[in-house]
Amino acid sequence: MRMRWSVFLALAILSTLVPRGAGSPSPAPPLSPGTTWTYRYTIARASEAPQTGTFKIVFGGPTAFRGATYYYMDQSGTLEPGVVERAYLAWTRGTFRQVASVASDAQNNLLEILFDKSVPTGPTQEVLAGSAQVFENGTLQGKVPWRAVASRQGPVNVTVPAGTFRAMRWSIEFTLGQVRQVSSIHTVGFADVRIDTKIFTSGSAAGSILRELVSGPVR
Repeated sequence: MRMRWSVFLALAILSTLVPRGAGSPSPAPPLSPGTTWTYRYTIARASEAPQTGTFKIVFGGPTAFRGATYYYMDQSGTLEPGVVERAYLAWTRGTFRQVASVASDAQNNLLEILFDKSVPTGPTQEVLAGSAQVFENGTLQGKVPWRAVASRQGPVNVTVPAGTFRAMRWSIEFTLGQVRQVSSIHTVGFADVRIDTKIFTSGSAAGSILRELVSGPVR
């Protein structure tokens, strides 16, 4: 259950549509492999006391995935030891879009979510829906519907451990099966400096997460 929670959070936290299966992205995004962002993050699960830890996102550059070339970012946090998530991203029109999320835990369990269309993760305004295949340890568990609504809210000042920034605030609502995430994301260039997300399962509040940038390039 903890790994499932982690994967669902990842889908909302990445801040950025080309068809899935597109070829090698070009031109390349202005990020070097190994670029790292570190966040202070606080998770408050329903009926549990909030926990605060450290979360890292590492840009890994281009890689092959299911017959195509994408970019990827690896994500891990101290509150979910042993869990590593990899987001596969298409780069198009100057922004990232997510095509898949793959998570593994310390017991080598594997959870994969593959989208039929690339999902907006950042500076874009759109409403999009489709279906996603869900695999557990390589076995297809079925398809679930998803829907994303992204809208631009306007520029705001935001203060996080890394400093005070003039950021663009985006509202993103993402639903995957019975899980719905409502996020307010503050971005500066390619960096998300603050992300507030509320999680709902089958219509009931399941918890929330707050991420605040501690270090990493902001440009």
